[in-house]
Amino acid sequence: MNTNVLKFNSIFELNKTLAGFITYLANESIKQKGFFTLALSGGKTPISLYRLISLAEYSDKIDWCNTYIFLSDERYLAANNKNSNYFMANEALISKISIPEENVFSYNTNLINILDVSLDYERRILEFFKLNNNDTPSFDLILLGLGNDGHTASLFPANEALSVNNRLVAPVTQPGADITPERITFTYRLINNAQNVVFIVTGEHKYSIFKEIKENNKEASLKYPAAGVNAENIFWYLVEN
Repeated sequence: MNTNVLKFNSIFELNKTLAGFITYLANESIKQKGFFTLALSGGKTPISLYRLISLAEYSDKIDWCNTYIFLSDERYLAANNKNSNYFMANEALISKISIPEENVFSYNTNLINILDVSLDYERRILEFFKLNNNDTPSFDLILLGLGNDGHTASLFPANEALSVNNRLVAPVTQPGADITPERITFTYRLINNAQNVVFIVTGEHKYSIFKEIKENNKEASLKYPAAGVNAENIFWYLVEN
């Protein structure tokens, strides 16, 4: 596991650098194998990044016809619900770029329960990568956030999804959620098989969690699900304040 830490004075500087890195990875992946796979993070933190990438300065440098977008987690809400991760990503990025509709993999939250949604998404991932059920795909890049409780994707502290190792995508119930307790998330198995994982971390409290994780604090590894991410290359993009 290679860990890279990049600190910035502002979210604007972070976004500019990360947008350039994503553009570079997209071009390298397409050059080497013909396509680029990107899993987006939900939440509010990456919105400004997505808006930046949608601008011609970056979007014109990415071959969107050979780029495939997934979501690392989702709330069990209709796709047009403003609180869904897809709605946010679509508003900030997807609707503004020239990407074929079939290249965007949203969760089918019209299915009857979150288990069915997770099984359906896992099946579609495996079909895209042309793999069998026992195989694990390797995304070129997975973007992740860091919650105030140390969660990432929808892997929350003390949640049963943390111990799921036979699935790529799992249903999650988050007690006390302010919008909906039901979510669907990439598991460690899928996240940790990625070629590159980028954490976007802003704010003093989240920065302090990062420091605990970076110091390999045993207590931190038990408290914070983000500490369980050990992909081949991990990048921490940080703004302390």
